[in-house]
Amino acid sequence: DYYQLALETKDQTPEKIKTLLDDLELKTHDQFFEAKSRIDKILAKRYRISVAQLRAYHYNDERNSYLPRKFSDKMDSLYRDKDPVQLASGFFNGIGLPVQDVIERSDLKFRKGSKSAGTNIFNIDFRNDLRMIATVDNNLDGMRKMMHLCGHASHFKNISDTIPYLLKDPNSVVAEGIASFFENMA
Repeated sequence: DYYQLALETKDQTPEKIKTLLDDLELKTHDQFFEAKSRIDKILAKRYRISVAQLRAYHYNDERNSYLPRKFSDKMDSLYRDKDPVQLASGFFNGIGLPVQDVIERSDLKFRKGSKSAGTNIFNIDFRNDLRMIATVDNNLDGMRKMMHLCGHASHFKNISDTIPYLLKDPNSVVAEGIASFFENMA
């Protein structure tokens, strides 16, 4: 089936991915539950309930955010007078992974009243003609979007043009891991 083909062309199998995720879970299990325990105690105290009564809606958002909203609001103020597009470009240039050429071909303008919160990156011709589409505002969310998209761009740009078409698209687990790594640096 297509799923199996997509994995095999990227030298992956469901078994390899399961092994990788199991290993990751094993290596982070104790630290995760230690941090979660601390967060749960704080939330239980805030809502005046027991830890056992906590539900998903007691956390800040659908992703169980690392930062409470009050900190996110403070983080927004750091970007109010800054351009996340230029900050991200400068950051990636500074670590030797320039993406300014991709930014110049992209549509990243904030449009007041725009309802689209989505972000996308496209490889137009599989020869590294990359383009990003996003609505980037001067806040933490805008910076996260830029760091995530530029993480993808820096990864895709460094895949050789000589690689066959079926292998050109990077492994999605690795690609998202790289982009999320940079996003968390916002």
